[in-house]
Amino acid sequence: MKYSIYIAVLLLTGAVRLQGQITESTRSMNMGSQNALILEIPNADDKLVEKWWKQYMKDYDAKTKRVKGS
Repeated sequence: MKYSIYIAVLLLTGAVRLQGQITESTRSMNMGSQNALILEIPNADDKLVEKWWKQYMKDYDAKTKRVKGS
């Protein structure tokens, strides 16, 4: 019983660490100041986060576009 409780607590604390924050703000972009969704995931790989973000935006029928030099 103690072992299963320990595993459950360990998994829950691990899941909390993997969560990120999504905020909305106005950011300066190549077409001027625009609304932006900002995703902050600490200690995450940039390519992996970009892949997850594209999948997340598909739920809203939105496309992502990367501007070089930004």
